[in-house]
Amino acid sequence: MNPQPPLPNMHFKDFPPPVVTIFGPPKSGKTTLFNSLLKRYSIKTANSPVTFTTSNSRFTFLECPSDIKSYIDYSKISDLCLLVINITSLETDTFEILSLLKIHGFPKIYIIFTHGDQLSSSNQRKQEKKIKKRLYQEITPGIKTFPMKHNVHKSISKYTNLSKLVLSLSSFKPRPLAFKSEHPFIIVDQCVSSNTFYGYLHGTMLTHSYAHIPGFGNLEIENVEVMEDPCPLNRSKMGKNKRYVHPSPVESVSEEKEENIVVEIPKTENETINLFGNMEIEIPNNSEDDSSSELPEDSSEVNANEEEESLQDSITTSEDISLRFKKNNLEEESISSEEVENPKYDDLFGKEKAKSDLQHEKNISKFSSLKSVVPGNYIKISFSNSINEIPIFIGFYNLNSKTLVMGKIKLNRHHKILKSMKPLLISVGWERTIIKPYFSMSEEKRNRYIKYTPKGIFCSLNYKGYSVTPGSGICLIADENKKDFRISASGIVTDIGNNNTLVKKLKLIGYPHKIHNNTVFMKGMFNSGKEVCKFINGIIKTVSGIRGQIKKNVGDEGLCRCTFEGQLVMSDIIFMRCYIPVTIDEEFINENDKIYEKNNFETEKNKLGNLDENEDYMGEDIDVKVGRYRNEDCKNFRGKKIPKSLESKLPLNKRNIKVWDGNFELPKFLDDDFVEKERERQMILENKKKILEEKIKIKQDKRTEELKRVALKKKIVTNILERTKKRKRRMK
Repeated sequence: MNPQPPLPNMHFKDFPPPVVTIFGPPKSGKTTLFNSLLKRYSIKTANSPVTFTTSNSRFTFLECPSDIKSYIDYSKISDLCLLVINITSLETDTFEILSLLKIHGFPKIYIIFTHGDQLSSSNQRKQEKKIKKRLYQEITPGIKTFPMKHNVHKSISKYTNLSKLVLSLSSFKPRPLAFKSEHPFIIVDQCVSSNTFYGYLHGTMLTHSYAHIPGFGNLEIENVEVMEDPCPLNRSKMGKNKRYVHPSPVESVSEEKEENIVVEIPKTENETINLFGNMEIEIPNNSEDDSSSELPEDSSEVNANEEEESLQDSITTSEDISLRFKKNNLEEESISSEEVENPKYDDLFGKEKAKSDLQHEKNISKFSSLKSVVPGNYIKISFSNSINEIPIFIGFYNLNSKTLVMGKIKLNRHHKILKSMKPLLISVGWERTIIKPYFSMSEEKRNRYIKYTPKGIFCSLNYKGYSVTPGSGICLIADENKKDFRISASGIVTDIGNNNTLVKKLKLIGYPHKIHNNTVFMKGMFNSGKEVCKFINGIIKTVSGIRGQIKKNVGDEGLCRCTFEGQLVMSDIIFMRCYIPVTIDEEFINENDKIYEKNNFETEKNKLGNLDENEDYMGEDIDVKVGRYRNEDCKNFRGKKIPKSLESKLPLNKRNIKVWDGNFELPKFLDDDFVEKERERQMILENKKKILEEKIKIKQDKRTEELKRVALKKKIVTNILERTKKRKRRMK
């Protein structure tokens, strides 16, 4: 296997908050988990999405609604999935979510079990093992699981044991996925008007001029602004050479009580700086070595031994000096600007700064034409068109012209066969649209069109859409309102462009005009001499299996001379197999989330279905290996009768079914005598039923009486036996 190419760097600046999505079937406990996590981080209840910061990280929490469209959209943008599962049973929504996550990159997954209070402790453990075993087959063994305990107190529903989950979230590092690292997108967390949105930029730098909103369509970007980060990271971890020192209650620092003091420490290793006022520092200007042996003596005596020098060098580093900052030890007179000057290192600093400035100018000149926005920025984006609803996310890409997109797909085993030209819901890249698919099988030199998808074999999907990167996931859904598993097929994009044209099988039929031994003059297959010239040396065949070849054109009426392996008869039918190109429709429908309802899926599919499906692929403008079927000179077999044994095997539209055109006479009104007789007959039947029921009751009563008598006899016998036993005991 070829190794995967390295993924681009996703962290350019302060990386955007990773997206933590809560998935699950309906009524599984998603909202309870969402609210309890917010309360854990001391946040009031809020709607999704929510972004917050901790001591060293920040997250964006999303709650996915329980419908297939939301499953598709949220699976594309999530970095970590909290899959909520009802421990009592597994549902189809769980497997739909897992399959969609596999299609769109497969981020990290944490499994959370809820509703454990409905089972006993022993049954709960058994059920956990069963579900884990099943999920390990779907994903991989060793996935983290978190059982939750439900608690209801003061009309507030929440989960209590969240400590393990919070610890794992704090140590979580997002895994870069191929599609997300190549395409920028923002998660909309604020909307001011119908055409302006706010959010963090994820993925790569924003250099594209078009955006795509799933369910709405493509939009042209009007303006992009970088805003101030509303949720910045806490600066608890400073660099080694710059640290924050909070103000202390010393009188010397009383003027700066409301401000933090930043102390800069030089980067040289062998310079020693004393932080207290009774020490003096002199650094020689023309010194070649940076050892501490040339330092002057202080009021305290300093030995000049090598051991003490090495000890002093090891102690007096910039990191250890920073550790000497303690309460009441910092004064304004401790460090002056003159005491920290060193011309040698000032020159070194100047050289390094000049190098960095040059590199910075090169970078600016290189990326100035892009006008890009770096990931991690909080941006404001506006469009010329207005949008009715707040979208989940906005994806960006270059809107090229429509090209032929070819993908390799595999059907699910438990789903029905799909048909070409029948509208389906497809999810590719950021798009979620309704298309007319064209399925095909790749052969040696051609891409052959097939009407139905094969069973258990890979096939190709062809449609015209906007270009996406090869390797992107494909998802097909035939019916959204189905209660069973709704994902019909899944696969990846393998090719983009018009390299592999789609072709379709065609049989051209002709009839013999004249026969001379093995030479036949054929008619009916072609219309002109030009068409015959295109098919010279083409292989032909009769229905009986005699092979032949087209040799030469004869006249301008479509006659041609052919040679065969054997002699033909005038009643033989000659045919030639060829392939013609199939034109693919460019129309597709962007389903609108606001208008999208249960019945709308069928109406949108009917719009596409009413298009001209039976197009004429055999016109005069078609390329090589194209002809026209003519049935003018075909023989008429209508006069002959078909045997009933063969007719029964034919379809209904081919059978000779007689249709009754006459009127059917209804029965006249019944006489009164007939009605009276019918009533008497019904009365007799009812009386017979009553007599039978009475007989059955009598038999049942007799049976019960007999059973009672038998029971009494048994009691009497048992009593007699007990008495005899007692007498024998007394006699002993």
